[in-house]
Amino acid sequence: MKNIMAGILSIAVIFSINVTSFAEDITQSTASTEKSETQVTTVLEENIATPYAENPNLNNYYSYNEPAYTNVPVLDDMQGFNGVTEKVNVENIVVSEFKDKMNVEETQNISATVIPATATNSTLTYSSSDSRIATVDELGKLTAIRKGTCTISVEADGYVTYLSLTVKVKTAKIEIEKSFVTLKPEQTYSLNAKVIPAEASQTLEYKSTDESILTVSPDGTVSAKGIGNATVIISNDDTTISLNVIVNSANAQENIAAVQGADDSGDKLTDELADKIRNSNEKTVVADGNKVKIISKSVLRELYGTDKRLVIECEDYSIVLNGKDINNIENELNTYIKFESKQNGISVVANNGKNLPGKIKIEFEETFGEFNYMYIYNTAKEEYEVINISLSGNAIELDSTGLYLLTIDKLHKFSINIIIVCVAVGIILILSGVYIFVKKKYWFW
Repeated sequence: MKNIMAGILSIAVIFSINVTSFAEDITQSTASTEKSETQVTTVLEENIATPYAENPNLNNYYSYNEPAYTNVPVLDDMQGFNGVTEKVNVENIVVSEFKDKMNVEETQNISATVIPATATNSTLTYSSSDSRIATVDELGKLTAIRKGTCTISVEADGYVTYLSLTVKVKTAKIEIEKSFVTLKPEQTYSLNAKVIPAEASQTLEYKSTDESILTVSPDGTVSAKGIGNATVIISNDDTTISLNVIVNSANAQENIAAVQGADDSGDKLTDELADKIRNSNEKTVVADGNKVKIISKSVLRELYGTDKRLVIECEDYSIVLNGKDINNIENELNTYIKFESKQNGISVVANNGKNLPGKIKIEFEETFGEFNYMYIYNTAKEEYEVINISLSGNAIELDSTGLYLLTIDKLHKFSINIIIVCVAVGIILILSGVYIFVKKKYWFW
C-alpha cells in the first residue's frame, strides 16, 4: 500500500512541474508578442520599414520585413530604402604632374587623383579642345601634334579640371655669322643671331661671362668695355651657342684715324679700279695685287652693298672681298699680307694690324701648304687661342684684326715643359739605376 501511494505522489509532482513550465512558456510568449507588437510595426505588403514607436533611442533606425535588414540607419534623403547606398560626389581632381609647355612630337602622362578617394564614381576621362594641336588617350597620355594652344579637360562624375597647354616647335640650332671676333674698347658688334627653324620661338637671350670686358644688349649688340677675353652666350629655350670675343689693348680710334688720314685721291690705279667696279657687268672684278697696293675708300664705296666681288691676285695668295661683307668703307685695306714662318706654323697679319673693312678671304697657292687649325693671339693673356672654325682647302677667312697662326697640328701649351720634365725624370732614373748597380756590386762598402 505504501508503494502505491508513493507512485501516485510521484506522478502528481511530475505533472505539477510540467504544468508550471507550460504556463511560464505561455506567459513569456504572450509578453514577447505584446512587446513586439507595441515596438515594431511593419507593412509587409509594400516592404517599407517604419521606425520603432516606443523607444525614442531607436527612432533613427528602420526595421525591414526581412530579418537580414533590421536595424539599418535612417538616411536623410530617403535613399536608404531597399538597400540603396548614399552617393559620394567628387569634390576635386588634383593634377600632380603636368607640363604646360611641350614641343611638337613630345609626349607626357597626366597624373590626376580624385578627391575624395571614396567617391562613388572616380573614373577619369580626358579630352582635348583641339586635337589638331594635342591629343590625349583614355589613360591620360598626352601627345603634342603641332604649334598652338589648347585646353586639356580631366573629368570625373561631372566634375572637370581644365589644363592650359602650349605646344612649341623645338629649336634645332642657333646660327651666328661668326664664332670669334676681336674688338677694341668702345667698339660694338651686332650678333645677328637666327633661330632654326623659323617656326621655333625667336625669343633670344644674351649673356656675357664678364661684363667688365663686354656687355650685350637685349637686341644682341656686343659692346667692348675693357681689355681681356669673354664669351657671349646666346640661348633660346634649351639650345645655346657661344661667341668668343677678345678685346685688344690697342685703341681702335687710333687705327681708324691712321687709315682715314691717307689721301687716296691721287692714286690713279685705285680710281680706275673704282670705275671698273662701277661700270662692269661682271659679278667678279679681278685686279693685279702687284699694282694695287691699297683698296681705297673709293673702291670700297663702289663695292659696298652690291653682289659683286673683288679679287686681288698677289704672288702667293689672292684676297677676295665681297660687297655684302663690307661694313665700314672708311677702313682701307692694304693688299699686303705679312706671312712669317714659325716653329709650329705660319703667322698671318692682315692690313698691317689695322681694322678691316669687313670679312675678307685669303686664298693661298698650292705651294703654300694646307693647314688644319687657326689661332689668334690674345694680347691680354699673351697666348694663342684657337678659333672654332674648320679650315677648308687653301683658304682662310678673317673678319677682325690681330695676329693669326696657321698650324697643321693642334697647339699644346705645355709641350716644352712636358719635354723638360720627361728629360729630368729620365736623368733621375738613369742616375738611380747607376747608384743601385754600384751599391749592389760593392755592398760591403
